[in-house]
Amino acid sequence: ADIAIADGVVTVRWLPDADVGRIVEQAGRLLARGDYATGVPILRGLLAQHPDHPGLLYNLGMALGDRGELADSAALLERLTALRPGDALAWTALGMARARAGQRREAAAAFHRSLELQPDEGHAHRNLGGLLVDDAPEEALAHLRRAAELLPEDQAARYGYGVALWRSGAEAAAEEEFIKAIDLDPLSEVAEQARTARRQIAHRNMRADG
Repeated sequence: ADIAIADGVVTVRWLPDADVGRIVEQAGRLLARGDYATGVPILRGLLAQHPDHPGLLYNLGMALGDRGELADSAALLERLTALRPGDALAWTALGMARARAGQRREAAAAFHRSLELQPDEGHAHRNLGGLLVDDAPEEALAHLRRAAELLPEDQAARYGYGVALWRSGAEAAAEEEFIKAIDLDPLSEVAEQARTARRQIAHRNMRADG
């Protein structure tokens, strides 16, 4: 595809020999850089011609979820799981869309399905653990521990595991995970949450000593 951007308008000219997968990859790179204003229109334009392309459904579904267009996001990812019921990543993506919409039961079911298909799907473990941390802390701890093992460079997984450890009473181990999370990206919002958690642990310990 030949893509031009001028005055805030994205123009896409489809070339006769354009490969859909290549265009989806190109748009995906734009989305990864945070350029939703360019990437999303490209994918929307493709969707009309290729409504059942798995990569297109996945990337556009996730992008719309990031933009808060939750109903459209879930609809695309539902279609993806219908087309590819054995794809664990598709179920993880659908679970994320459901969780964003506050549909906790449906989200948990999607994450469980992902893990049935692929027991080492780290993002399903991470997100399911986050859903369960209040209502089923022991199960959440197991999922978040596994997520931290599978995704050692994932800051959210490290932080989530730290929270689960903290709630279980393992404060020293929780502190270690919070430190690891901070070290991965010291300037992120997750890092600040980890610092706040460390301060809360320290203050509670000071009160206990006093």
